[in-house]
Amino acid sequence: MKTASFIYIRLHSPSKLYASKYSFEKLLEFSNKIKKFNTTTYVYFNNDYFCHVIKNAEILKKLLEVDL
Repeated sequence: MKTASFIYIRLHSPSKLYASKYSFEKLLEFSNKIKKFNTTTYVYFNNDYFCHVIKNAEILKKLLEVDL
């Protein structure tokens, strides 16, 4: 059932909750799925102890070729 005109994805770290980073391969997988959605998509990288979220978000942004 569709409840919104956009997609919201919340990521919490792949292996150790709030303490691990996503691999390039996993971020590439996410980017390919997001492109297939073909709709506005918001991705929220939940905070982690080691600030991996910043680098993960930068890589995903580049993979999606998004200008913010």
